[in-house]
Amino acid sequence: MSIFADFKEQLKRSDIVVQSIYLLLAAYVMSLLFPRSALEYWALSSVPEDWMHMPWTLFTHILVHTGLFHILANILILFYIGSLFLDFMSKRQYILYFLAGTFTGAVFFLGFYHLNGARGILTGASAAVTSVMVGIAVKIPHYSLRLRFIGSVELWVLTLFWIAISVLATGGIHAGGAMAHLGGAVAGFVISVFFKEGKAFAGKKKPENSPYVSPYAKLYRREKKTVKPSELDKRKTERKLNEILDKINRSGYDSLTRKEKEFLMSQQDD
Repeated sequence: MSIFADFKEQLKRSDIVVQSIYLLLAAYVMSLLFPRSALEYWALSSVPEDWMHMPWTLFTHILVHTGLFHILANILILFYIGSLFLDFMSKRQYILYFLAGTFTGAVFFLGFYHLNGARGILTGASAAVTSVMVGIAVKIPHYSLRLRFIGSVELWVLTLFWIAISVLATGGIHAGGAMAHLGGAVAGFVISVFFKEGKAFAGKKKPENSPYVSPYAKLYRREKKTVKPSELDKRKTERKLNEILDKINRSGYDSLTRKEKEFLMSQQDD
């Protein structure tokens, strides 16, 4: 089997987050080969005559990244946060948040430059990434992430820090891009709170060809189940499960004891 065929098969088996990362990387390589064409036909211009003539740029601007750090920052955040997103929500919900963040970020960008009477160009997928981040942060705000040299940080703190940076940047030379970030944050929050996480479009929670299914998504749903008062054993099991889930949210999976991990695995097999 050729290298191309191997890559095609791997891409087919990958989840939607990995596929979107491959798309961003492929587009970045194309923009390096044809920089003028990428900026002219993919990037979003704040000039009304330009974006009205090329309305697809309201979405294709996410394919253009202006530097290596720009693309690396987006794909790294998307890899970790997007993978966590799929642990608790579906592929269709991910697409909804991603596209809604892209479009709303573009609207905020255009509105900002329209009010200021200035010109600018919007590139990058940061608004879409922000929408996905806010969406999962609203669902599991106290989920802890272990960061090197920092330690455990709850998801809502990390997300608030990311948004705060965008707010501060609205006063700088990248104000238009920062406004797009805020647009993505608004999209993620609105979908989560007012449209109930876009569950009308949710579909199946996991694609059938996904190579990895988190063991915690199932357990997280069980946390919300009610148990009949007469079933004493089930109530004890439920209480123990909730305690372990709380411990995971506070300190991460690695903080569990061997017995707690075995208990989680036994519940997963039920």
